[in-house]
Amino acid sequence: DYELVLSRNHTGGVTLSNSEEHIERQYYHFKDRYEKLKANLMVKIKLLDDNRIKVMQQQLVLFHNAIANYFLSIQKQFNYEK
Repeated sequence: DYELVLSRNHTGGVTLSNSEEHIERQYYHFKDRYEKLKANLMVKIKLLDDNRIKVMQQQLVLFHNAIANYFLSIQKQFNYEK
């Protein structure tokens, strides 16, 4: 793990060269970028899940209304035939 190597170098009193400092800066830059992307992805997944639930509720309401209308029309036909 890169963080373990960095902690060993810093506690051992070893100074970093320019290239090592550059690598360290890049590491933390990409680590921060990864964490931001991960957080954004979690928000998007939550929004998609919420949207999926809303769509399912709408579909259930439409299905309920269709079934109710179907049985209402059958009942009207049955009462009409008497």
